Amino acid sequence: MKTVWKPFWSYNVKKTEKWLQAKALQGEQLVDIKPLYRLFIFEAGNQPQAIQYHIAYQKKQHHKLPLLLH
Repeated sequence: MKTVWKPFWSYNVKKTEKWLQAKALQGEQLVDIKPLYRLFIFEAGNQPQAIQYHIAYQKKQHHKLPLLLH
């Protein structure tokens, strides 16, 4: 496993998508993302693949507090 820290990945989403595509062409498969820590985790040694990545944002869902915390 290879972990890459990209602190500003969300400031240029198109550039990040192209970077992920380049990694796939190098045989590094994206296996996990830790957005809170700005980490991308890859598995190296795979067959190069042409993968199209698209990053989309979702609105955060608001969770209601349990009744005991009101």
